[in-house]
Amino acid sequence: SGVTMWTLPSSDLTLAARVADGARTADGGVNAVRSQTTSLAADVALVNDSAVRILHMARALRKVAVGK
Repeated sequence: SGVTMWTLPSSDLTLAARVADGARTADGGVNAVRSQTTSLAADVALVNDSAVRILHMARALRKVAVGK
């Protein structure tokens, strides 16, 4: 009842290292996109607010133009 030792072929180890590198790169990319998305949230809210104001002004102008 001895312990059986086995080894992985070097090609498997190389592939595993490549997969690990790709995962680290992808993780960094996800964090970058998350950061950019968070920073855009305030800008989107500002654009939406401006659009609502423009819409209200356009409606008011239309009412004046048609005499209502």
